[in-house]
Amino acid sequence: MARRWYGLKWVIVITFSLILISCGAEIKDTSYEKEAAGIKKLLKSQVELTNRERQKLMMMQRKRRLLSLLKPIVSPQVNPLNQRITMSFRGLSYEKVFYFLAVKAGLNLVLDPALNEVIPSEDSKITFTFKDMTIKDILDEICRVLDITYQVKNGVLWVKPFAEKFIALDFLPFTKSSSLNIGGDVLGGGGSQEGINNPLTGQFTITGSIEKGVSDIYSQIATAVKSMLSKNGIYIINRSLGLLYVKDRPSRVRAVEEYISKLRKEYLKQVILDVKIVEVNLSKNVNRGIDWLQLTNYLMGNNHISLKSLSAFFSTQPTSQNPVQITISGTPSINAVLNFLAQYGKLRIVSNPIVRVLNNQPALISVGTSIAYIKKIEKQTTSEGGATSTSMTIDTSSLFQGILLGITPHVTANDTVILQVVPIKSDILSLDKAEFENGDYFVTLPKVNLREMTTLIKTKPGDLVIIGGLILEKKGNNENRLEIPLLDRIFRSNQLTSSKTELVILIRVRVD
Repeated sequence: MARRWYGLKWVIVITFSLILISCGAEIKDTSYEKEAAGIKKLLKSQVELTNRERQKLMMMQRKRRLLSLLKPIVSPQVNPLNQRITMSFRGLSYEKVFYFLAVKAGLNLVLDPALNEVIPSEDSKITFTFKDMTIKDILDEICRVLDITYQVKNGVLWVKPFAEKFIALDFLPFTKSSSLNIGGDVLGGGGSQEGINNPLTGQFTITGSIEKGVSDIYSQIATAVKSMLSKNGIYIINRSLGLLYVKDRPSRVRAVEEYISKLRKEYLKQVILDVKIVEVNLSKNVNRGIDWLQLTNYLMGNNHISLKSLSAFFSTQPTSQNPVQITISGTPSINAVLNFLAQYGKLRIVSNPIVRVLNNQPALISVGTSIAYIKKIEKQTTSEGGATSTSMTIDTSSLFQGILLGITPHVTANDTVILQVVPIKSDILSLDKAEFENGDYFVTLPKVNLREMTTLIKTKPGDLVIIGGLILEKKGNNENRLEIPLLDRIFRSNQLTSSKTELVILIRVRVD
């Protein structure tokens, strides 16, 4: 019985275990699977959201690129005067014509009452035919015939008898003047002498000047504008701002505009002067100066050379030849000219300026030294109360030693350049002192050698102008002695020296 119960016990245990095992296989823990499914769903939604955001961003970028390539299209404003019409009238008053045009253009109309004062009654009716033209062109032609003007402002067509214009002048508000006085009493009898009733004199001078009124461009404009305006016209010139205001009939205003335009074009032309001033210390075997005829053989080539003798020349010292003026056209070379001059002596470049000059304005080139001297000394003695006092009055002056070169260019309509050239060369030879009245009165007597001339030269831009023949002979006294005390007074000699120099001026002209 006990064994049977024992065996039954194990059968029950085994059966219950099998039941538990079968129940464990059927019951599952789904909490993890739900969580995993939720995570997968969340990840999938995040991926889909990211893709949508990426696509949206890409679409925005494409849109921006397209907008950067496309320019905004602005619809142009329609000008009512650009309408094209065809119209024909015969003997119709101008008021009705302007009324018809204003209606066609869709504009309001205002006619200045002063139109009746400037348009005679016999000219108030006009006849015309216009085919397929804009209203603007028709208005321009009608106003040109009637010598009136119009303006469209705020939808209103204003027809007026007078036009107003502000014109920029672009001129500098300064003036230049120049003058020349060459020559004098060539025989030295210019003063009265005791015992001689009619002293022998020979007077030949050349004078000339460019006054301020001639070179004052604003005065010229004022005179010209005043002559071009009608009795009802007005003008105002502001020199500091360079501005001209004109009010008159349109034809008169247009004439002033054309005059200013032409004047500006000519006045603002610049002449570039490349100048070389050369002194040639002539060799001893060169007695008559540079043989300028040889220059034609030296520089002919592709160049055209013209040589003229200048007669308007004055010198305080006799020379062996008159000045000459040479113009070289083609391809002139300044270095070739300098090499030619070097055959006649030692060269010294005195000055080498490049000057820009406005049309008809003078230019001055000065190279030299100003030397002061005592013009006079006066000694005055006064006595007062037994006491004597002495005072001296000294009057000084100055002389210029060097070169003055004045050039005034004028550019013609075909760009030919006319030069007025005035070279003056002065050399101080000595300053001697003279005493009078027992030394109470002193004066200094300067001795100056002067070479001066004036000439007008017609040339083309690029030409090389040469002025030569201004010869100066310098004489000196060289003292030779022994450099031994006491013997230097015995063994010494004086040697007179003489040298000639020729002044040459080279000018190359260009128009800017």
